[in-house]
Amino acid sequence: MGLRGGRYGEGSPYDLSLKTLDQHPHGIDLGPLQPNLAARLKTESKTIEAAPAALLADLQRFAAQQPPSAAQLLLIGRRHVRSNNSWMHNFHRLVKGKPRHQLLMHPQDLAGRQLQDGQRVRVTSRVGSIEVEVMASSDMMPGWSVFPMVSVMPVRECCSTSPAPSSVPVPTT
Repeated sequence: MGLRGGRYGEGSPYDLSLKTLDQHPHGIDLGPLQPNLAARLKTESKTIEAAPAALLADLQRFAAQQPPSAAQLLLIGRRHVRSNNSWMHNFHRLVKGKPRHQLLMHPQDLAGRQLQDGQRVRVTSRVGSIEVEVMASSDMMPGWSVFPMVSVMPVRECCSTSPAPSSVPVPTT
């Protein structure tokens, strides 16, 4: 149906249909390509806006920030393949297995802070803090840490107050 209603379908010299394509298993030459991108773009400028003003302004804000001190780590978030969407937490087969709510940190950063793999730490940002288990990961770049976006971690599991955790200040934007 799409072939027959398109530019080369019914009423055109090519009369494209599934039957026509079956009759030409090696393809049909439809002539030279015709430009049509500008007509199909829905932006005011009729160009591909790969860097909209809002994104560029946020990049400038980010570039103007002071770099973190040596005692701080940059925190990034990630999605784990087994907790990609909140509805997946309702299906045991997708969430079973090892806990995936650890703060990942490079082993050098752990050693520099006298932390041990598996130790509970407090991650603090400008908006609050959370206590989590830290896990060494050589996949992390030194100076960075990553915490997965976990929407249903039990409060008693993520925010236990004993034993007293080590503090890891993390600047966020």
